[in-house]
Amino acid sequence: MKKINLIIGSLIVCVCFIFNLTAYAGDKATPKEVVQKVRTAADFLSKAGKPGLPEFNDPKGRWVWKDTYVWVLDCAK
Repeated sequence: MKKINLIIGSLIVCVCFIFNLTAYAGDKATPKEVVQKVRTAADFLSKAGKPGLPEFNDPKGRWVWKDTYVWVLDCAK
């Protein structure tokens, strides 16, 4: 159930980024890139679990790219 909530939350974030991409200047992430990055993040978290969460707080980490980034929400709360 938690994995489903995480994936649903990630997809909601993905949709938000897709609709807001036009508001940013510079090198823009495409909707396809955003979807791929969210899927990669969901796969990473399904394998790493809770210990993998701190990686999403790194402003220079792999989850920050171009004009966007991936963050994690706890949908169970």
